[in-house]
Amino acid sequence: MPEYPESTRVDGTPSRVAVDLTPLLPGGENGGAKLLAIETVRGLSRLLSDGQFLLLTSERSHEELGCLDAPNVRRLCVQKHATTTVPPDVSPRNKIRLQILSRARIASFLSPSFRSLIKRYLFPPSVRQHLRIAPSVAKEFGADLLFCPFTMPFYHDRTIPTVSIVYDLQYLHYPQFFDEEDRWARARNFGEACRLSSRVVCISEFVRKTVLENSDLPSERVVTIPIRLAGRLPKLNAETRQSALAAFRLSENGFFFYPANFWAHKNHRMLLTAYGMYRARNPRSPFKLVCTGSADDRMSTLTEAVLQMGLGAWVCLPGFLTEMDFAALFAACYALVFPSLYEGFGMPVLEAMTMAKPVLCSDVTSLPEVAGSAALYFSPKKPEELVSAMERITEDRDLVRQLVAKGIDHSASYMNAESMASDYLAVFREALE
Repeated sequence: MPEYPESTRVDGTPSRVAVDLTPLLPGGENGGAKLLAIETVRGLSRLLSDGQFLLLTSERSHEELGCLDAPNVRRLCVQKHATTTVPPDVSPRNKIRLQILSRARIASFLSPSFRSLIKRYLFPPSVRQHLRIAPSVAKEFGADLLFCPFTMPFYHDRTIPTVSIVYDLQYLHYPQFFDEEDRWARARNFGEACRLSSRVVCISEFVRKTVLENSDLPSERVVTIPIRLAGRLPKLNAETRQSALAAFRLSENGFFFYPANFWAHKNHRMLLTAYGMYRARNPRSPFKLVCTGSADDRMSTLTEAVLQMGLGAWVCLPGFLTEMDFAALFAACYALVFPSLYEGFGMPVLEAMTMAKPVLCSDVTSLPEVAGSAALYFSPKKPEELVSAMERITEDRDLVRQLVAKGIDHSASYMNAESMASDYLAVFREALE
């Protein structure tokens, strides 16, 4: 660990912030949390140009985060895959314990002798060799504050205030979407964030409400900061857009668009059912369906279902796209369709509005809060309602114009990344009081 000069914090503003980005994964596997984490760090580093940021990274994404390098931002790889490999016979809970105890937080609480006892008590000899407890990197950096954009304060030090972001508590509402290990880990992460964080940031009022209902946190420690990155996608010229459309055999304004990873709560199966019904009722419709997201086993299963339904010529599943291709498809779609069962926020809804696209949206969780009166709503559990919404949006031009106008006005307040960074800085200051 390199040596750092002493912190120079003044006027309640942190001069040195450690940011735990170790949970960040390559590609799009973190969903919107990755985008928020990266853009918030970028905004904060500009806002605190005379401060210092230490990004704690893992080997799998250390190089990718080079995009954040700046005179006041440096990266430190604190996780190597070789030290986290465990035998296949380790139980799910011991795997999670191993991950947690391998992080630096434990070093700030326990003496070396007591840590040794913990290891012997929790793990058999075959597992102990894989456990490496790192020093408290945040403390050695001289951090005024630890920022945890992925909820769990793995590198918490009791002498350093911590701010964590909570995105949702989906595992409580849809436990069937998670295996036992994942549910246990998510519950542990949420509990530790509540216990150890000086402030918990929620991305919507809906999330804040569910956090307060499922914790003993006082209301003043839980803050809402909406995601204000609606205008982040680049504006492309017609030639660039047409090039991307040609690659996927799509036409301008010729398809419904659903940008979402193929997680269970994103409700792709219902969408596919509804789209099949729509095509049966409207066989001459020119509108295709395009679903983007990180390619995985769920996407493969959905692809098989598309073929079995005879929709191979009408449904496009291009996988995870580059930012340019993603922006091109978003700008060229006819409408956004968003049938998610559960959202902590729902960023694509606002992105569509900034691009003057009408939005068809689920009427549950955070989505009515985020979309306001600028969307055509349907129940995500009733495919016939989505079919009716698709038919209305393709037949009623006045409705399209109304939704687009409302969307442009509504999304304007979600396009200020600098304001979002300022709100996070204000929370940091509160945590330091």
